[in-house]
Amino acid sequence: MKRNDKKNTSLHDLKRILCVFLVFMMGCGKQEESIDGSKEKENDGLWQYTKISEQEPIQTALTNPTAISFWISPSSNYPGTTLLKIGTEDQFLQLTGSGLNDGVLSGITLHNHQFKRDQWVVAEGKDTLQTGRWNYVVLNISEEETSIFLNGERVAYTQEKYQWDIPEETLLIGSDGKGSTYLDGKYTDLVISNRLTTLEEVQEAYRLKKPAVLLDTIHFADADCLRRDLWFDQFEVEGIPVTWSVEENPIMNALGVRKDATRGGTVHAKARIDIEDVSAEKEFTFVLPEWNDTNLLSFAKDALSIELGAYQFSNAMLPQNYETCSYSYEVVKGEAIIEEGRLLKTGENEMEPITLEATISSNEKQEKETYDLLLLDPIYGYAMSYFNEENEKEVGHIAISEDGFHWDKVEMEPIETDLGSGRLRDPNVVRSKDGTFLLSATEADTPYIYLATSNDLIHFENFKEVLVSVKDDGIGLTGEKAWAPEFTYDATKDLYYIYYSDPSETKGAMYYITTRDFQAFSYPKVFFDPGYPVIDGTVFSMQGKYWMLYKDERKGSQTIYPAFANHLEEGFPNTLDWQYLSKYRAIEGPMVCKKKEGDGYLVYFDHFANHTFMAGTFTDLSYDGGIEWIAQDAYQLPEEDVRHGSIVPITQKEYKTLADKQ
Repeated sequence: MKRNDKKNTSLHDLKRILCVFLVFMMGCGKQEESIDGSKEKENDGLWQYTKISEQEPIQTALTNPTAISFWISPSSNYPGTTLLKIGTEDQFLQLTGSGLNDGVLSGITLHNHQFKRDQWVVAEGKDTLQTGRWNYVVLNISEEETSIFLNGERVAYTQEKYQWDIPEETLLIGSDGKGSTYLDGKYTDLVISNRLTTLEEVQEAYRLKKPAVLLDTIHFADADCLRRDLWFDQFEVEGIPVTWSVEENPIMNALGVRKDATRGGTVHAKARIDIEDVSAEKEFTFVLPEWNDTNLLSFAKDALSIELGAYQFSNAMLPQNYETCSYSYEVVKGEAIIEEGRLLKTGENEMEPITLEATISSNEKQEKETYDLLLLDPIYGYAMSYFNEENEKEVGHIAISEDGFHWDKVEMEPIETDLGSGRLRDPNVVRSKDGTFLLSATEADTPYIYLATSNDLIHFENFKEVLVSVKDDGIGLTGEKAWAPEFTYDATKDLYYIYYSDPSETKGAMYYITTRDFQAFSYPKVFFDPGYPVIDGTVFSMQGKYWMLYKDERKGSQTIYPAFANHLEEGFPNTLDWQYLSKYRAIEGPMVCKKKEGDGYLVYFDHFANHTFMAGTFTDLSYDGGIEWIAQDAYQLPEEDVRHGSIVPITQKEYKTLADKQ
């Protein structure tokens, strides 16, 4: 036989073998099926995905065994959040992100319900989904073993016989099938197979995507109006270096530093992560505003909204300028007048609703903006909330002062509750948008906080526990504690920010939830993360910005630093942690309050090393600002044991009500 004939015979035999193999495979059923749960997918440059809210129910057939894998990026992970559900109300398999049993959080959980019989597989160590990033989830289900893999690791496993009989195999991502979507976010690469997935396969699939996972966690809240330098050098994500390249432009250099502070424009930058032989790139767009009249008016409008807030005290000096812009005012509704730049209440109501019209000017350009405010009586004095131990229980107290330096304890029932642990710490009192008072407090070392209301700072009502810290490695929450919660109200969004800290030995940011009605609360997000553990943040408005004083919790520091932001959702990107506000260490629990006369603020620090407080005043904390400290014999605390709380200005009527309790 000729050589060519032998070659043709070999090819013919190979084709026959392939055909036999394919027939055999078809007879065995499908080995793997990729499922697209939407008509259209979106692409962000790194991931092609389906929005969970836009998914369609997926009809599928489960075999024994079955492996289900998918990538999912959730924006929340409350206990009981549904990740995946297959079946009906009587017979279903349901995967939830985490659980909550008698106040104790658990990890990712698989629930098999067959009529009235239930089986559970629960992740040990509270392993659960990470929010704000992509997670790789794999389920192996068979009668011999059931496993849950999360981000390259097996986090739950059982050899208990796991049986199911699901007649209507409708698969849903992020919903329990009761008519509403409980999980907001996106998913991709849903695959169902009748072959169990090995740990090595899971690890390899996660490794190949890890650079893209990490890049997707980089976000700049102020990218559409960037007024700061970014400093790309030594940029890391979870210890992995990020390489940046900036498209040639006249505005920003390769380090992310602005070349010309007056010029504006759009800048494109690429971030790249390399991990061994795998890499990924993502492009970011930054809009740098030009310092022209139009932009300055916009900035001045934002600054005035911050300064005015939801209420003002009569006799308050209204802001007169911002940068090169100027303000002028007119009261268009309500019993009030403006004299020499001061807002004065003329009516007899203790709280007068008014509408203030502001004219904002920059050279030849002007804009008008109206603000609805609650105008209160003038500031007469101050109320301090604090806590200590009384009858072996941590409770809150109130003290009053006319000058902010000499304090008298109000002889009233302590602020306490029987909810939860009953240990009420770090009581923070602020005035609400309607002029009454709100209380937040730490509930010992638990993931809950206390919230309450008061009309007079004597009687505190409507106590509730709110779970604000859940196990979430994506944003760094431990799910174990929520320290020193405080409020800040954003009048432009009609939104209360409730922020708190959750530090560990090596890391720990401040987080926040938002609410409008104190009934519904958002999922936690990062509020402030300078890259080291921080606690005890307190926020106030000054010079048209939001400022924060916070404690650097590192053992070598233990001091207070300032940071500032133009909008609360930016998360305080401007940190002045090289500027020591005090030469002392072992200080914490800053309390800040506007002075009743003149410009400036009162400030107290808890100098816990000396079991006392330090008091001072300031008008500026920026690069040339600082605190003027008061001699220790020039102020007097309400009692010997005073611990972290807050200070709030009060009117004469409010002061008298509290003083009458003396």
